[in-house]
Amino acid sequence: MLDLPSRWAVETFLKQHKADLHYDEADLERDRATLRQLRSNYTL
Repeated sequence: MLDLPSRWAVETFLKQHKADLHYDEADLERDRATLRQLRSNYTL
């Protein structure tokens, strides 16, 4: 959507517009658990 070249460019853009994302270690762990679950449900 923003057509920015990298995650870091997106982060910079968000900070410049005072839209910091509050993403902490607990969020990361939840995302990792979700990814593990999705991968275990995926079969070829």
